[in-house]
Amino acid sequence: MNDKRVSFVLPTDHKINITPYWLLGFIEGEAWFNVRKQTFGLTFGLGQTITQKAVIEAIAQFLNNLIPENSSELKNRPNFFHITTKDVYKNSKPFVYLTLHRIDYILNAFILFLDSLTFISKKGLDYMDWKTVALLRKDGKHLTAEGKVLITNICNRMNINRLTTLNK
Repeated sequence: MNDKRVSFVLPTDHKINITPYWLLGFIEGEAWFNVRKQTFGLTFGLGQTITQKAVIEAIAQFLNNLIPENSSELKNRPNFFHITTKDVYKNSKPFVYLTLHRIDYILNAFILFLDSLTFISKKGLDYMDWKTVALLRKDGKHLTAEGKVLITNICNRMNINRLTTLNK
């Protein structure tokens, strides 16, 4: 749609306005929920071309503001989000990524935020699986043999695996 666009200059008074449902739509289209199979570490990420870096930074600021007022423990621990850039890959433009790995923020702010919204795509199923793993980790179940099997089974049905009809 905008592949021939060359000018990305915005007016000096332009303000990026992130709202909860705008962000949910962005998450449904451009984000991912991931669980590392060896460590059961959680990652949330989203990305855009480098020309949209200001949007990614505004999203990080919006998410940072989700920390509950009564959570001094979280408020005193910065750097929940990592914003990184990646140079051109094959025929793509340079990219900027926002990632989140911190389980304390995930459990005490991010899940509360996402639970307050209604997903309309299959990304909601990936979120529910990801959330389930987060709650299993919170309860220490990822350290038991049964918990490891359960989390592995959850991982095997997430993301691209939802799109296949092949038996595994």
